[in-house]
Amino acid sequence: MTKNIHLYHTNSPPAHMVISTTQEKSDDFVVLYASQTGNAEWIAKNILQEAKERGHNGEVYVLNDFEKVSLPDLRTIIFVTSNTGDGDPPDNSSKFWKHLRRNKQKDLFARARFTILGLGDTNYSNFNNTAKKLERKVKELGGTVFYEKGLADDAQGLEAVVDPWISNLWPKLADVCVQHTKPPTTAEPTVTLVADQLKSLSVAAKPDPDLPEALAKYLDLPNFLVDHRSDTEKAAALAATTPRAAKHKQPVESAPVDRYSRKSRRNEIPPEVEKYLDLPNSLVTRNKDAASAAALPTGHRIHVDTTALHAAKELTALPRVPGVVCRLVHVSNAPAPAPSTSVPSFVQAPSPIVYTTIRKARCLTTPDAVKRTLLIELEVPRGEEVLFEPGDAFGVLAPNEEGIVRAVVRRLGMSEKEAGEFVYRVEAEMEGGRIPFLTNTSNRSQELPSHLQRAKAVTVLDLLRYGVDLTTPPRKAMLRILAEYTSDAEEKKLLLFLCSKQGTAQFIFLRDQSPTLLDILTTFPTCHPPFQRLLDTLPAHQPRSYSVANSPLAHPNSLHFAFNVLRYTTAAPFNVQRQGVATPWLDRVAGFPSARGITQTRAKEVELGAKVKVPITIRHNAHAFVLPLDTTKPLILIGPGTGVAPFIGFLQHREHQRRIRMSLGGVTAFPDRDARDGFGDVYLFYGCRERNKDWLFREEMEAFVESGVVKVLEVVASREVAMGEEVEGRKKEKYVQDAIRRRGAEVWGLVQGKGGYIYVCGDTKGMARDVHDALTDIVCEHGGQTREEATKMLTGWMERRRYLRDLWS
Repeated sequence: MTKNIHLYHTNSPPAHMVISTTQEKSDDFVVLYASQTGNAEWIAKNILQEAKERGHNGEVYVLNDFEKVSLPDLRTIIFVTSNTGDGDPPDNSSKFWKHLRRNKQKDLFARARFTILGLGDTNYSNFNNTAKKLERKVKELGGTVFYEKGLADDAQGLEAVVDPWISNLWPKLADVCVQHTKPPTTAEPTVTLVADQLKSLSVAAKPDPDLPEALAKYLDLPNFLVDHRSDTEKAAALAATTPRAAKHKQPVESAPVDRYSRKSRRNEIPPEVEKYLDLPNSLVTRNKDAASAAALPTGHRIHVDTTALHAAKELTALPRVPGVVCRLVHVSNAPAPAPSTSVPSFVQAPSPIVYTTIRKARCLTTPDAVKRTLLIELEVPRGEEVLFEPGDAFGVLAPNEEGIVRAVVRRLGMSEKEAGEFVYRVEAEMEGGRIPFLTNTSNRSQELPSHLQRAKAVTVLDLLRYGVDLTTPPRKAMLRILAEYTSDAEEKKLLLFLCSKQGTAQFIFLRDQSPTLLDILTTFPTCHPPFQRLLDTLPAHQPRSYSVANSPLAHPNSLHFAFNVLRYTTAAPFNVQRQGVATPWLDRVAGFPSARGITQTRAKEVELGAKVKVPITIRHNAHAFVLPLDTTKPLILIGPGTGVAPFIGFLQHREHQRRIRMSLGGVTAFPDRDARDGFGDVYLFYGCRERNKDWLFREEMEAFVESGVVKVLEVVASREVAMGEEVEGRKKEKYVQDAIRRRGAEVWGLVQGKGGYIYVCGDTKGMARDVHDALTDIVCEHGGQTREEATKMLTGWMERRRYLRDLWS
């Protein structure tokens, strides 16, 4: 199973924008990045590191730190930017964009030659919008393109564009920026070269370091019954004489481990002995740590088709081994941390962390619904001021699943004490008194990954719970690092294959399996990376974002939100059970609220009081997904599934605005009518699978219709419609876009005739695109536009913030 790889090439820059090689080269360059999840930051810093190795001088800064450089004086710039939401700039570039909007200097980048690498996702219609907008803006301010921009697509794997774009960057950069030293020449790895290097791996017997020297000399006697090699050494030796695993889509088999070795018996007892542990008065006791370790998840082996590996004569386009960045330093005098449910202080959030409590929790779906959906009400503690409006979102800082955290600790060979009681600080690694890829080392912490820069007194468990992402599929660079710490020849070759050009299809196949870090380490049992090297490449652990589902007018001291509990099984042939990070944690801390009955429209609420703390961080709306100030404007709200959640907040707000207006009265004889006329019509389009199982907020929606807040409520149920089924002489709608098309004339009149606003919230992969197509059809049919003209009109509505979308993939 593979996907087609699409490389997005932009049109070549016009002749007047192409750099002449006769122009004077700059002495150095700067990389400016904007990153929401850490990918752009990681890529930017690795571009700088490789550029340093190739003889260039440069620096790297997040875009919000633009004041640390003089923008008008920059000569050579490499921008790396991702997107958030539907093509919006990342949070850590907001100050930069505000500066550009207020800038009066029309030649701000007149001296600059620049290029851009954008990280986007074609599941969103505004694909790589930030990179495209940045290029236009820098050109408007006098900048000149020296290398065609790259637009990477996360839907197909960022590496498909990022790797070749970076490879082709170097000759272009050399044309505009001085190389102060010659880059070293390195031969590209081949299968033969890798195999030759692997021959040097030693599997020779080494004395057990725990044995007294007086006994160690007897270990090599003929026919001696004790094998004193470590498990890793025995696995590597065994691999040399073990036939290759089956080729086609089989899990990589781990080499057998001797369960009777001294190292193995520290962690588990052989099965033949374990049955005697529970005998009365037994002098042998069960090891507590071993018992708890037995209950930990073991990870799932990844399926890899090695046919292309065995057919390959060489492995090309292997990523370079990322440089060493992080160093873990033991703080010897620090006391062991006390158990705490608070987020460690090193965790950086876009706004201050607020510890809310779960006041109520309710399940909105029946036991036999496809998804389990919860509504949780968080209470803001007294003294904390949390300002929000309907349409805003907030992040929940949930820890990584504890079982995976503990299993990774065990797999890395750490003891519970070492991981949970020893205190460390994370420092930038130094080579020859300097950080490998930086000129200015006055502030070493700034050159660490941003999510680790405040890690001054942390435990390994802190870092694994809140610091790094353990569940996102690995980057190729991660696999490349792991290959460096794998002793078995076949395992190492397979890791190199997966990050090579020849292994592209299998790398995508790997991503489809959604492997965790534990799965990767389970699949390659002779891989034993130092924890510091994992910190170099693991992405940051991110807050999970949820839309506010209430109005501050109705519930001023609480935040409501609805979500699907993410538990699923991967597609065949994998069939592996997976779960999310935050939603199962929220379900558990909320006490697993009971599902509503089949005949109920509302499940019983669970009131928890102040028992459970949920750390959150408010994320105010950057793309104006809020109600218009003019209440006379009509609203068209489109939100299937949990996408309706922010609209419940919208409607609560509108309802309370109407009450306030009516309470003020009026100057005419009909104040109630005047108050009602002060509010535009509201059309709500909602979709579910089956009304009696997963119609969320049913009571609330029907109450809004009854009170007059909502004029039209359209509810479609996709699994209640048979193919071609008709009702009242017309085809019955299955999805929200079907109902929107049926009411096309009304939608056109509300938007074009009365200046109405369209809001869409939900899944971007199918729904958002289908709704966009339906709106395009409506503009063509009722507005008399061609399809091209209709597309431009919708784009104009988006730019004027009258067509707003809050989407997720």
